[in-house]
Amino acid sequence: DFGKTYLGARSLILKTDSLPKIWFTRFTSIQANYAKKKIKEIDKEDRQRIKNCKKIINSINKKNFFNIVTNNQNVYWQLICFSNKKKTILNLFEKNKIDTATPSIILYSNIKKKKFKIKVPNAELIYNNSLFIPSYHRLKDLEINRIIGVLKNA
Repeated sequence: DFGKTYLGARSLILKTDSLPKIWFTRFTSIQANYAKKKIKEIDKEDRQRIKNCKKIINSINKKNFFNIVTNNQNVYWQLICFSNKKKTILNLFEKNKIDTATPSIILYSNIKKKKFKIKVPNAELIYNNSLFIPSYHRLKDLEINRIIGVLKNA
């Protein structure tokens, strides 16, 4: 059961009280050395992801993205695009074999058995009109340009 937790079986809950306490309070010099190297890699990956996102945002209509706040620390773990052509873009991405996703959040306003009857228009707008655009650090310029081309044709 322990192994399934790391293989996507989300219904399982890892019971940390059965694990050695030292696992949560100390680390070895080998782990520290690895972490030092990994931090440098992560910084490089973050810079590439930011570069990819800026290229996509600057190549199509900027109003389809959140405003970029000056001097922010956003590394664009996910690039969210807003469009009233969401279904068209999703179909074009699928046709062009470009991986994308839509929000998987639950809209509380759509839950039938709810105690509170509130409208959340901003959440509904985001849910109904947003999709995640691939921008991860390993994408090549050719792939970024393909994504931009599909977005421009939508």
